[in-house]
Amino acid sequence: MGEQPTQRMERRVNWFLLKVANALTLARLCGAPVLIWVLLQTPLDRRFDWIAIGVILGLQTTDVLDGWLARRAKPDIHARVNPTGEMLDPVADKLYMNGAYITLMALGRVPLWAGGFVVARDLLILLGWIAAYLRSGVRLLPNLLGKAADSVQALALLMVLALPDNTVSTALLVLVAGLTVVSGVSYAKNALAPPQQA
Repeated sequence: MGEQPTQRMERRVNWFLLKVANALTLARLCGAPVLIWVLLQTPLDRRFDWIAIGVILGLQTTDVLDGWLARRAKPDIHARVNPTGEMLDPVADKLYMNGAYITLMALGRVPLWAGGFVVARDLLILLGWIAAYLRSGVRLLPNLLGKAADSVQALALLMVLALPDNTVSTALLVLVAGLTVVSGVSYAKNALAPPQQA
């Protein structure tokens, strides 16, 4: 029996949703070097702080939208929803976030301890992904702690740019460090956990 019209339409809608989601992820990936360049201009002109804030908000918006679109698509039986997005999405996130923190550390606008926690955690997550995949073929998915840490990291970037040398910015960086450590430990536990038997 051939494919029903409703099934064909659903497949086309899914294809469109995933293409848009992947395009947004690629936009975020391409936006990472743009953000780094803008941040490097901030010592020369403080107006670039606000441009950087706009870029960060745009990157965060693409992160929300691509995930939302991918979840709207219904996977085929025995298939992952969006294997391309599963690979590119964390790469885009880590590239833009780590690039921003490393740049601001180099400019002296983020303390080394705060940015160091962010970079170290993501290196730990990368090693965890590799270890989990080599051991059991399992891909580590973002958990609630990891998403919370990522959100606070982005918020701290915005505050550092909008309110430099402010108590709120410092408090957020302390929170970033704490959540980053806790989420990193959580990812490590998931990576080192014995594979579940079917």
